[in-house]
Amino acid sequence: MQTDSDCFAELGTLNEDQTIRTFSDNTPANEITGQLNMFVKPDALLRSVYSNSPMVRGITVSSCTNNSQRAAFFKLQFEAETETMEGAAFYLCCNAYRIPCVQLRAVSNFIPSGGKVGWDVPRAQLAIRNLLEKVIRNQ
Repeated sequence: MQTDSDCFAELGTLNEDQTIRTFSDNTPANEITGQLNMFVKPDALLRSVYSNSPMVRGITVSSCTNNSQRAAFFKLQFEAETETMEGAAFYLCCNAYRIPCVQLRAVSNFIPSGGKVGWDVPRAQLAIRNLLEKVIRNQ
């Protein structure tokens, strides 16, 4: 899958109900803290190279989501379909230095409904192999 946008979803203040008030809600968009919550995007030309990949909206978080309540919050607040710990930083740096970029992802783990994180290493290995094959085919 291809991430068509990403943002830093956890930057802000944690409310009593465990939702996050983002810095973009608290500061003008021209301040750096406001900009960090904005969605950053990949290069349009590179996106077209992988146009046969499903497009998803990503968020960048500081810890893995491990329960369905937190996943529902991110889905509602950010329309997030996938999460990473580096995607928005990658886009932000590439955009700042005008480096064309695209983010391709292979999902290897899904949020368990019971709240316990159980990594499926064989699934992760398969996801990596599938991603490499896709990149090689599109060169």
